[in-house]
Amino acid sequence: MKTAGIIAIVLAAAWCCAFPESVSAQQRCAVSAPLSGKQQSASDQWQVLPELHRIATGRGVTVAVIDTGISPHPRLPRLIDGGSYLSGSYTPTGGLHDCDAHGTVVASIIAGQPGPDPVLGVAPESQLISIQQTSNTVASGTVASLAHAIHTAIDQHAQIINISVVSCVASDHAVDDAVLVEALRRAEESGIVVVSAAGNATGSTDDCVHGARVFPAHYPTVLTVGALKDPYHFADYSMPSPFPLVSALGYVPAALAHDHPGISGGTLNHRSVYPFQGTSFAAPYVSGVAALIKQRFPAESPEHIRQRILMSSDPTVGKINPVHALTMEFPAPRTHHQVKVKPLHRQKFIREHAVEVIFWGLVVLILTEVIQHKRAKKKRE
Repeated sequence: MKTAGIIAIVLAAAWCCAFPESVSAQQRCAVSAPLSGKQQSASDQWQVLPELHRIATGRGVTVAVIDTGISPHPRLPRLIDGGSYLSGSYTPTGGLHDCDAHGTVVASIIAGQPGPDPVLGVAPESQLISIQQTSNTVASGTVASLAHAIHTAIDQHAQIINISVVSCVASDHAVDDAVLVEALRRAEESGIVVVSAAGNATGSTDDCVHGARVFPAHYPTVLTVGALKDPYHFADYSMPSPFPLVSALGYVPAALAHDHPGISGGTLNHRSVYPFQGTSFAAPYVSGVAALIKQRFPAESPEHIRQRILMSSDPTVGKINPVHALTMEFPAPRTHHQVKVKPLHRQKFIREHAVEVIFWGLVVLILTEVIQHKRAKKKRE
């Protein structure tokens, strides 16, 4: 028996958890943690952004973030409320409320504008649509609601869709995914690039388990993003994919805060700091790069953009190379056209090529005579 899209959604961040059947709505919202000096060190993944922004900034490109909502922030000026599905049905408002910090961190990675700190988005001039689809404060998030959120992003003219919330299902568990398949088909046909986190397997009951199917990451038209612990190795928690995946660093040292106008180095829980870490935060880096490509090559199809990103990445761990992706000469995907050959009229062919026909006919005749003469001479001897 198939389950019709009632599998709980999981935030693909190592510090987040799966949503139980019921969670008190009175649960406190996440609290931002201050930065430490160590957290402010930036990797080459972030140091390359100024060079990248001399090529493209995401201007004119719209990215939908299907997540926990995005809190308004002075450095996220191009932010649209795409509505919410937390109540079980769609409401046109609610997308600009984030109690979990997760969606705001994702938005910061994609489109955070520069400030007096290391935080900078990959596509800082892109426009964001926030569609709230899940939260840790209320039972929410199913495969069906994810599919509906994708349709909402399409209807609101998104060009890139980032999904850092995933659904992990045991391989022997049948799921009716028809609604999700249809949503992804419509996104592809609408020219939209869908980017998904690969999912985390940390051993916690709140995360995926190895061998599980991950929705929507395990679909061929989705660009799946794994997490690296350093430029050369996958993070232990990063889930594999049956399709080629690209990867980015899963640890983000700092991001725009969801609960104040500054920046944050993680979330606080019982005086412990949970860093921003997981495939959740690798995916928006790739979504930002996809937005830059869309600005630079607006006519490219989702398939072309996926292949451009994959083919320009490191061949060993799939580490994304955004400068290469934006500058490489990459041919358009081949389209198969039926070739129609018009048959030549025989008389016309003979008339136009009579000299050639006679010449080669004589050559064949002479060679035949020579061969026969040599054979006859050999027999006499």
